[in-house]
Amino acid sequence: MEYTTRPDSGNRLVIAIDCDEVIVETVGPILRHYNKQYGADLPAPLEPEHYYNGTPYDWGVANDPQEGARRVEAYTQSDEFAALVPEETAVAAIRRLAAQHSIHIVTGRREDQLATITQQMVDTYLPGCIDGIHYTSYFNEQQRQDKSVICERIGANVLIDDHAKHLNTILAMNDECPAPAMRRIVHTILFGEYPWQPRPDERDSRIISCPTWPAVERTIAQIAQDDEVQQR
Repeated sequence: MEYTTRPDSGNRLVIAIDCDEVIVETVGPILRHYNKQYGADLPAPLEPEHYYNGTPYDWGVANDPQEGARRVEAYTQSDEFAALVPEETAVAAIRRLAAQHSIHIVTGRREDQLATITQQMVDTYLPGCIDGIHYTSYFNEQQRQDKSVICERIGANVLIDDHAKHLNTILAMNDECPAPAMRRIVHTILFGEYPWQPRPDERDSRIISCPTWPAVERTIAQIAQDDEVQQR
């Protein structure tokens, strides 16, 4: 289900924003809980291939490849996880951006498990700021969608994400448009400074790096200004 609050928004840009590690920190709390609950000693932050693949060695359950994933899934449906508070700088920035643009959350969370707590977070901290919440269900192969597909559907002008792989699919979508005159470029912003992100010399040069929310706001202002000039 997609959650919409302002379907007739006339704001200049449609901005798609990832949720976890962009609006709210979740990897750190997951690892701290896991270590405490199961006597593990996983590093924080965990390397991306470990966290996303949930391999048995990484989760300390070599005899059951799926047990680590089940443990993490159980925590993400707990009251403790639901009570995680978004970053203050993210909330403040999104509120300011929502006054000028249409904001959508495009998250890898599973809709069938996390839609309720995600909407509660939005209602509590970002009321009236979010035009849609869209779930790609990254960890469910049967339900998984690509973020580029959602960005295309909602007419996004910008995707802000902490994972370069999602931004790369956006760039590929940009390149596939056969007629440059008809092309609607989706700008790509890599948020934060995380160990799972490629080094600057390994990234596509079209990806804009923004380690903080103030940097995001400056970049969005520049994108909006450039788009306005092009439309004249």
